Amino acid sequence: MKLISKINKTFLIYGLVIFILTDFIIIFIGDYFIQDELDQQLSLKVNEISSHIKKHGTFTNIYPTDISMQIDECIPHKFEHKDTVIYTYAEQQDTPFREYSEVQEIHGRYYLITTRIMKMEYDDVFAIFSSFISISLFFLFVFVLVFTNRMNLVIWRDFNDNLIHLKTFTFNSRQELKLKKTNIYEFDFLNSVLEEMSNRLRREYSDSVEFSANVAHELRTPLAVIQSKCENLFSKQTMKEDDIIEIRNIYTSSQKLSYTINSLLTLSKIDNDLFNKMSNVSVNDLIKSKLKKLNDIISYNELEISIVEKGEFVCLMDLRLAELFVNNLIGNSIKHIEGGKKMEILISDNYFSISNSGLKSLVRPDSVFDFLYKESENKESSGIGLAMVKKIADLYGLESNYRFDDKKHIFYFNKIETP
Repeated sequence: MKLISKINKTFLIYGLVIFILTDFIIIFIGDYFIQDELDQQLSLKVNEISSHIKKHGTFTNIYPTDISMQIDECIPHKFEHKDTVIYTYAEQQDTPFREYSEVQEIHGRYYLITTRIMKMEYDDVFAIFSSFISISLFFLFVFVLVFTNRMNLVIWRDFNDNLIHLKTFTFNSRQELKLKKTNIYEFDFLNSVLEEMSNRLRREYSDSVEFSANVAHELRTPLAVIQSKCENLFSKQTMKEDDIIEIRNIYTSSQKLSYTINSLLTLSKIDNDLFNKMSNVSVNDLIKSKLKKLNDIISYNELEISIVEKGEFVCLMDLRLAELFVNNLIGNSIKHIEGGKKMEILISDNYFSISNSGLKSLVRPDSVFDFLYKESENKESSGIGLAMVKKIADLYGLESNYRFDDKKHIFYFNKIETP
């Protein structure tokens, strides 16, 4: 969840709680004041009736709102506010009233004066009042929510732009990382830390790339000299057979070392993201092209190769790495083929596999893609090819798997579905 969404969600939850509580509190306070206003009006009405009796000696009752009744018992200073329900003929139903009763002494006589106000009118007023308050608070809440959301978008705009810039930033470019100034202390402080860290990492990255290139160059040069000298020695007619065998071993070892250096340099370039010329690559075409180039070797070794295409496996890759990926897979299968000398290739839209016949399963099948791991006694095996295949597969979101089934070593790869 994005931070701004988290902020809005938190504000929405707490805002709703505060809105509901505030609404209830305001309605409760409003009800209290309306009730108090009714009681004051009733008290004033009782005093008016009392004054009328004092002046005229009698009062004409108006049922059910204004009633005075002479009583024999002396209950001085008795008064009471309460809610009551009285059947009214006008409404043809029980109607709620607010009632106030008080006993007063007038000219030596005691009168129980009762006055009432129909609550229905005030309930309607209160309902309108409470609805108005609720609607007003609701619109205020929505306004604050929208305003806060817009304000957050403005505040976080530069931060989000910096995130996009960071996502696309690469150490391959010679430009230093420069982030937008936000005029917010925390964001600008974070930007300064990131800029300083990126500059330091960029220098270390450049040193690493330069070191790898220099090492490869320094090793390739003497290896090229060794191979050249070996080739010159092969052309001499006076060489003994034992000497020729020794020189051939030297030449083969230098070739193997050269391959190892090139592989390690390629792995370093992959780690440093130097293969970034992306395009949609058809694995079908690469496999058929590689097999066509190896046609002489396939014929010489009498290999039986079958290709079943149920779809086209297309992946967004750097073409150089895609070719290396396919070359290592096919080369590994041909190199380690045993038994029936069969190779089977199955390709679909989201899956492809390459299998070769074998006599027995690997002792440690889970380690088949590990760097420098090998079980074969074949001296040409370096333990780097499949590690490079796994590295390339991981780089482009392919799941690498191996199993031994029906006397076949099967390497299969799936596209990993992204959420």
